[in-house]
Amino acid sequence: MRPEELMRGLEPSQSSEMAGFMADSSLKTVLEKPELTQDALDRRLSKEEKEFIDNLIKCLPPIIARKAVPQFLGGLLSPQTLAMSDSAGVGPEVAYKIGRNVAYRTDSLVRWIVGRFGVKRLININNL
Repeated sequence: MRPEELMRGLEPSQSSEMAGFMADSSLKTVLEKPELTQDALDRRLSKEEKEFIDNLIKCLPPIIARKAVPQFLGGLLSPQTLAMSDSAGVGPEVAYKIGRNVAYRTDSLVRWIVGRFGVKRLININNL
């Protein structure tokens, strides 16, 4: 049944509520990401990406506040990017709400960055 057919015969307020529900449902379907196990994610990572993750996790504290991410990662990522990804349901897997602040487990944050943006080692022209 099409959305127009579902809303026929409803009061105007009921019709707008139904439209809002259907929009929310379709939005949720679009934003849902398939669940990836850690093993599946690791199999897709290149050697460079695994090395990057390991090196970065060793240098960072175990938990990083969203607003401190630019300082710890040298400006690689903004808090706004994380906030938008979290609100869309596609942010780092492990996040904690502490009062009005959000913090991420470092390994989850770094793996999310690599999975979302990828990592490629640049070749220095002087080494060729």
